[in-house]
Amino acid sequence: MYTKNTAIWTEARERVEERRRNGDMRISLADRLLSEEVKPDVEFTYSQMNNFLGSVHQGAADTTSSAMMTIMLFLAKHPEVQKKARLEIDRVCGTDRMPTWEDFKDLPYINCIVKEGLRIRPLIPTGVPHRVRQDDWYDGMLIPKDATVFVNAHAIHQSMDDDSETFDPDRYLGRPRLAMDYAGSPDYENRDHYRYVLGSCETQRLTT
Repeated sequence: MYTKNTAIWTEARERVEERRRNGDMRISLADRLLSEEVKPDVEFTYSQMNNFLGSVHQGAADTTSSAMMTIMLFLAKHPEVQKKARLEIDRVCGTDRMPTWEDFKDLPYINCIVKEGLRIRPLIPTGVPHRVRQDDWYDGMLIPKDATVFVNAHAIHQSMDDDSETFDPDRYLGRPRLAMDYAGSPDYENRDHYRYVLGSCETQRLTT
């Protein structure tokens, strides 16, 4: 499996490098790393870099496709939501083109649908493990150094609203910005959802 995956990611990198040699530079992690605009904390070998980029791409592809399937399932179960989404897209894009990122500001209800799909069925419900750097106290409980802490996004979402099992994108009408804007805010407790596991402020709390 390692040999096969490495061959796939090596070919992918070669294609990126060929594109760049032809003058086609893009805004992507691969481009930024290859141009050394971004430098890893540790030095990668050629093979390690290829596998790193491939793993990031594969992980993002799986989570994105799974989230989209979840949203499509709930849209199928809620035609009234689907109708509101269609009307908004038709108003902005007409019927002869797909939405682009430039349309985002004009598609607030689509943003709400995406957030609600991520909230009601988070892809990694128990979150990812974090290691505590030093002894810490939280709500009268000791969290010892080197303890492993999980933040259960699904449980948090269930406790945020009385109707947490209802698919209701309207709950996000007052949160028009991207989820990362709220997660990165100093007022992190007022974030819109916890699908992205831990924001920087919470991670700071658990690791300092």
